[in-house]
Amino acid sequence: MRLMIKGLHIEEIYIDTADEEEEPEPVQEEPKEAEPVKYTTKPKVPRKVIDKGKVGALYKAGWSVAKIADEMRCNQSTIYRTIKELGL
Repeated sequence: MRLMIKGLHIEEIYIDTADEEEEPEPVQEEPKEAEPVKYTTKPKVPRKVIDKGKVGALYKAGWSVAKIADEMRCNQSTIYRTIKELGL
């Protein structure tokens, strides 16, 4: 029997187990490495296109942000962000 262990060459190994009747030792498994947790993300939903000109016109006409958001069917934060982008 020839074995290679990490570059070491062992010519012959003799194992004599005929005389002894022992129970085989239980094989201990090496602890497995924990697999990294894979997080899934939600698929990104494209933003709704807002007519910035209409938002600016309604805001200049004196409409409230809540009323503009209802009209445009979007969140008030979107209207505030649009107003800020327009510099109004």
